This record gives sequence, C-alpha cells and structure tokens, in this order.
Amino acid sequence: MRGNQLTGEIPSSLGLLSNLEVLGFVHNSLRGSIPPSLANLSSLEELSLTYNALSGIIPESFGRLRNLSVFAIFGNAISGIVPGALFNLSNIRAFDIGTNKIQGTLHSDLEINMPHVEFFSVGENQISGQIPISISNASNLNFLDFDNNMLDGNVPSLEKLDNLFDLELGINHFGHGRKGDLNFLCTLVNKTKLEYLSIVKNNFGGEFPECISNFSSNLRGLNMGGNNILGKIPDEISNLINLEVLDVGHNQLLGSIPFDIGRLWKLNIFYASSNFLSGTIPHSIGNLTELTKLILDINNIQGNIPSNLGKCQNLLLLGLSNNNLSGTIPPEILGLSSLSIVLS
Repeated sequence: MRGNQLTGEIPSSLGLLSNLEVLGFVHNSLRGSIPPSLANLSSLEELSLTYNALSGIIPESFGRLRNLSVFAIFGNAISGIVPGALFNLSNIRAFDIGTNKIQGTLHSDLEINMPHVEFFSVGENQISGQIPISISNASNLNFLDFDNNMLDGNVPSLEKLDNLFDLELGINHFGHGRKGDLNFLCTLVNKTKLEYLSIVKNNFGGEFPECISNFSSNLRGLNMGGNNILGKIPDEISNLINLEVLDVGHNQLLGSIPFDIGRLWKLNIFYASSNFLSGTIPHSIGNLTELTKLILDINNIQGNIPSNLGKCQNLLLLGLSNNNLSGTIPPEILGLSSLSIVLS
C-alpha cells in the first residue's frame, strides 16, 4: 500500500492474519502506535512502515518475529528503546529504524546476531553509547549507518566487512581527540566495494591516516570534516581516482595541497576550509573540470590565484577568504558566468 493517502491508525486486527508474509504501509499518513498484535504474524517476512507519522515504541514482542527479513520504520516519530531481542532476529537482511526519536544506550559488548544483514541503519535518532563490536561480524553488510546520534568512544575494527558500500558515522561524539582514533580506517583498506565514507563532525584526532591512500579506487565520497585531524593531506590521495567529494574542512591540517590532486578529474566538491594549510593553490586544480565547489577559506595559503582555474567551467562557488593570497583575480576566472567568489 505504498504512496497512498491512508490515514488513521494501523488496525490491531491485522495481527489475526497468521499467514501474512508481507505488510507494507510505505509513504502514507498513518498515526498512532505500532500494534503489538503484529507480533502474532509468525509467517511475516517483511514489515515496512517507512514515511508515516507513527509514534509510540517498538513493541518488545517483535522479538518473536523469527522469519522477519525486512524491518523498516524509517521516517516516523517512534521513541523509546530498541528491544534487545530485535538484534537477534537472525534472518534479518534490512534493519532500518533511522530518522525517528529512538533513545537508549548501545554497549560495545551488545550481541548483534544478524549474520545475513545487508542494510543496517539507526541514523538520525538520539541513541548514545558505543558501536557494538559484534556488528563487525556481519560480513554481508553493504550499508552501515550510525549517523547523527550521540554515540562516542572508539569505532571497532571493520576488517570483516568486505561488502561494505557506504559507511555513515557523522555527527556523533566518536573519538577522543588523540592519536589512534582513526585506526579503524586502516581496517577498510582493500574494501573494493566501498564508495562512500563519512566521519564528519566528531571528535576524531591524530594524524591524517596515510592508509586512506590505499582505499579502493572506487571510493566516490570521503567526508572527514569537522574533527581534530592533524598532519598533511597525503600526496597519494590522488590514487582515489573516482573521488567526487573530498571534505577535510574544519580540522587542523598543515602543509600544502598536494599537486597531484589534479589527477582527481571526477572531483565535484573539494572542501578544505578552516585548517592551517599553506603553500600555493596548485595549478593542477585547473584539470578538475567537473569541480563545482572549491572551498579553501580560512587557511594560510599564499601566492596568486591560478588563471587555469578558468578551465573549471562548472565552478559555482570559489571560497578563498582569510588567506594570504596576492595579485588580482585572473580574467579567466571572472569569465565564469555562474561563479560566486568569496574573497573577503
């Protein structure tokens, strides 16, 4: 019953349909609580209630749904805690409770027994605690999302997650602002399916890990902004030839922008604002013809603005304010009709 205009509450009498295997009310306007009686649907394999206005809690009795492979309540106003029994539904392939008001605390020693899970999202809730170490045993995972919660501590090794496609850890309190916080990233080396990685707005410290240069060349999005990362952007970052978004802004990075960044010819956004970067803007950035945003403000960058930035015909935003640049804006750049330049 996807995308209708259903209103009211989910009838508790649905719990009488003992042979029901799929129950979906996606993209409607249903309100009220999820009926505990749905736990009587012993044959249920898929329960999809995403994008409604449901409230209340996840019934504790849902731990009895042993055949469940899809549990999706994304985009509601569900609160309370996640019943522990749900983490032991061994047939689950998709577990999505994201964008709700779910609270509670996860513990590093929590046993998550979902050997077949491919999609696991608890993002955009109010969950505290730490990432359970056991999630790293879910070797079929391709999407793992803890984004936008109140989680802290260390991120465990993700070495066994060979199928990982997207890892979302942003907007939490991970890390301790010191060396070793980013060790887990080196467990993602050679994950050939990894395309998106976000650790933005946490408390990760330590040096920029050189092992990132050995990530799969399939990586398309690398978002590390808003942390306390030290050191230099490694020259070998240019190995990530399919990178489309590189965000290292709002850290404590030093040194120059690598000249070989001009090899990232698919780069669409390069955000390195609010660091301590020095040196000049490499002329090679003119090779990045797909670039739409180049944000380098609030650094210690010197020298002239390279005229060959005018080759970046798709450039919409160029942020260079609060640096030590000299000279004039090259006419080649001023000729980019859609460009907004921030220099002040």
